[in-house]
Amino acid sequence: MSNSLAIAAVTTTLRGILFQGVQAELGSGSVTTRPLDKARGNNDGNQINLFLYHTALSGTWRNMDMPYQTKPGEIGPVPLALELYYLVTAYGENDNDIKSHRLLGRAMSALHSRPVLSKGDIETATRPDALDSDLFGSDLHRQMEHVRIGLLKLSFDEMSQIWRPFQVQYRISAAYQVSIVLIEGDAPAKTPMPVLKRGSEDRGAVATASLPPSLLQVVLPNGKPSAELGDILILRGDRLEDANLVVRFRNVLSDRDIELTPLPSSTAGELRVQLPAATNTAAIAPWSSGIYTLSGVVRHPQMPVVTTNELPVALAPTIVQISPITAPRGNVTLTLACVPPIQSTQRVTLLWGDREILAESLTPALTFQIRDAQPGQYVIRLRVDRVDSLPIDFATRPLQFDSNQTVTIT
Repeated sequence: MSNSLAIAAVTTTLRGILFQGVQAELGSGSVTTRPLDKARGNNDGNQINLFLYHTALSGTWRNMDMPYQTKPGEIGPVPLALELYYLVTAYGENDNDIKSHRLLGRAMSALHSRPVLSKGDIETATRPDALDSDLFGSDLHRQMEHVRIGLLKLSFDEMSQIWRPFQVQYRISAAYQVSIVLIEGDAPAKTPMPVLKRGSEDRGAVATASLPPSLLQVVLPNGKPSAELGDILILRGDRLEDANLVVRFRNVLSDRDIELTPLPSSTAGELRVQLPAATNTAAIAPWSSGIYTLSGVVRHPQMPVVTTNELPVALAPTIVQISPITAPRGNVTLTLACVPPIQSTQRVTLLWGDREILAESLTPALTFQIRDAQPGQYVIRLRVDRVDSLPIDFATRPLQFDSNQTVTIT
């Protein structure tokens, strides 16, 4: 592991390696770590400059846990995995190019002979009595992954792009990539408690010799776009013949589950389930108009519950009463009754021609105020939680509007 001092520790360690490698050639010169526009300054002696010009995230380590610090099943902090990019530039005494080339060659040779920063190199550069003693706590030497040095093959144009922003004269240089530096995050790891038993009866995994049932399609009667109370839904799929299979309906807004037993005519590839009749007040009490997901649920004694995939189905409201069905032009107060019953949390609107009108009240009856109603016959629809009532008689061919779903304005 390493902490936020790791970048400075790498730079310091590289500077130490360069100084040791070029000391004989450097003489009374120095190894600096300055930006390119300030590297030379007033110095006219031998000089090696090590410039950190770029840092980048490592794609390999970006989503990995800190190595050897988390166990399977634990959620540890993702380390900040960095690749560091350095530029090594040599300056000869009195700007002697031959001398600078000799220095650059020595520097490249020193880094080539140390392709990996060893624990000893890092500890030597960051020990308490070193020049940068404040880096002693970097812990870079404890990092399990090696810190490797690699010479980059940059074109002249790429190298020029590094120098151009500093507006200084270009000098021959060598670019290096140093990776990987793993900086540990401050967030604590989340460690789950040990497992005391596997399942409710500590039986562990349960093996079965067959695939679970699956659903492929929901078919509504007469090609309806939405189901209505009393409809028989046909569910097609595979391995649906299990006698213990029930159909679970889940309202996507309320997460309320309702389970129905399929009709006896079910087969391996098809089962039928009937929604409760609109006249059965007790049976329709848990239902509300809206979008549902349905799935098959199989329960066997001494076995875990098996659930199929889910398919969507919409349950439309059914208008059972309209008052008045005939009214004079102008402002009209329209009262409706529908099934399933409207819940207080539902959004209810009336579709009147090309207008959508929000309900004035939900209890004790649905009430809508229609402003400036013009003469004509209007087919009305009730929209509850994005699902519209069906004003069409789907049992007739060709299709016709249901005469019981119209209001006449005289």
